Amino acid sequence: MADLADFVTTTANFVRDEAAHITGVDANVEECVYAALVEHNLHKPQELIEDFTGDGTKYYPLTGGSAVLASFDDDWDKSNGSIRSVEYPVPDLTQSESPSPLTRGEQWRVYRDEDTVYLWFATAPQTTDDARVTYTVPWAFVADSVATPAPDFYPLCYLAASLVFEELAGVMTQGRGSATMVGDGMNWMGRPDLYAAAVKRMRERYDKHVGLVEDAPVAAGIVVHEIDSHGVLSSTSLFHGNR
Repeated sequence: MADLADFVTTTANFVRDEAAHITGVDANVEECVYAALVEHNLHKPQELIEDFTGDGTKYYPLTGGSAVLASFDDDWDKSNGSIRSVEYPVPDLTQSESPSPLTRGEQWRVYRDEDTVYLWFATAPQTTDDARVTYTVPWAFVADSVATPAPDFYPLCYLAASLVFEELAGVMTQGRGSATMVGDGMNWMGRPDLYAAAVKRMRERYDKHVGLVEDAPVAAGIVVHEIDSHGVLSSTSLFHGNR
């Protein structure tokens, strides 16, 4: 569990924008933290697993007052929520039963009418068995706190900092304010390209964390052996391209 204030402080430290080039910089950093979480939900939403008992019918409401899963809400699918898998019946591990994943489209699907989202089964789950649903919901701040995993804290701050740097680049492009970054003493006035480089650097750190980019492969090398006129090895050299 991390507090919004922690995200804002850490992000601001990454940016080091103590000269407040953006009006109300704290508010802007906070907005960028919220925006970063929205983007983060596209890549690493919260994954939940819930079971429910069948009632002999084929349609089970996912939204509304009689929803069979606790964490769905009326807008779950509109905010990037999704169902990743459905199992039926749930295996009895004490009996070493195998999982029974169902095929989407053929054995289960999401169905909507005007008011409700349903989970439909081709074969109705019975009252003696449970179904298991693995699904995602977006992370969200509740009372200024969010329960994202601890390893995601700094990457989220990197992403938020990249958004702040984007705003700073816009400010510099319009020629407003002094652009000296506290701590490095460099005059960034008229150099939005440097802010753009900072955007790229911060975003690459985030992308690497969520698996959007991979480590660059090492270029192939060539070993060259030099043989003298008598057929004797005289030297060996290793050449390789840029990484």
